[in-house]
Amino acid sequence: MVEQLYYCWTKRGPTGRSGFQIVAASPGLRDRTAPLTQAALHYCRYPARPDSDPSASPVSFGWAHELGLRLVFNRVAADAVQGRPGGFCAHVIVGRPEELPTSMIVRWYASPLWWTRDPGGWGDPELSLLPAFRPDDMPMSQPAPVDELFSSA
Repeated sequence: MVEQLYYCWTKRGPTGRSGFQIVAASPGLRDRTAPLTQAALHYCRYPARPDSDPSASPVSFGWAHELGLRLVFNRVAADAVQGRPGGFCAHVIVGRPEELPTSMIVRWYASPLWWTRDPGGWGDPELSLLPAFRPDDMPMSQPAPVDELFSSA
């Protein structure tokens, strides 16, 4: 099972304040002070240009290794936050490298797996609970020629 979290700007989130914060997380990432959660938060940034249209901004997708685990992230620009550009949403998935092989991660690019927008429903002062999940159960994009390159990773 792998863990996941959602991060975005919200009017009033689990911290009781407005701002960028974790708005939903699976059990293994609910403690904001835990080293694993702190490692995941490192990938919850999106350096969007202030004058750019969110729909024209690129997706920031990738993975890294920290604490012996693989952290996979998908970050997208979102609408302006309180009239200021630079809004974004991040979805981070964390698991052991054998649970998240590179061949699988590559096929997650552009997959419907990723949470990409704040639906406007956040604002509950409680941290929304996300499920941990089995990576094999998640949707993937269509096979790509790069699959062969990463089949042994």
